[in-house]
Amino acid sequence: SGLGIAHDISKYASSVYVSSRRTEGIWKDVGNRLIHVPGIQRVEEGTNKLVFDDGTEFECDVIIHCTGYDILLPEIENLDGVPVEPRSRLRLYKHVFPIGTNNLAFIGFVSNPGGTLNYISDLQSRWAAKVFLKELELPSADVMYRDVDDWELRTPSGV
Repeated sequence: SGLGIAHDISKYASSVYVSSRRTEGIWKDVGNRLIHVPGIQRVEEGTNKLVFDDGTEFECDVIIHCTGYDILLPEIENLDGVPVEPRSRLRLYKHVFPIGTNNLAFIGFVSNPGGTLNYISDLQSRWAAKVFLKELELPSADVMYRDVDDWELRTPSGV
């Protein structure tokens, strides 16, 4: 769950801001590194700045968006490179990176991994971290588009 991830990250981060629809009973014994904030209204394009429902703003290092079972991303659907298709489909390079971006990754957005989602998510997280740290470089947008198009031709659901 998103709160479980936040707890794990808080062991290493100086602070973790959590925006959650659930507010009852989840904030017991979370320590002083987990900070509950209002819902996210939007992400400012071209920055790491979040604008919350109450109008406050926050510049962050990393955004981890746990959507549950439905892909609902109203805060970022209009950003360049984040095309949300019908049926909540995202066109992501290798199921992780929006085409043409190198500062946003979607972890665990794979369909029916056969019980290996934790391992896949771990590998995706490691890859994304290396890209964010500029230890690895993503290919050009053209190469990314060709890869996604090829995958969609081979798998009718595109997932």
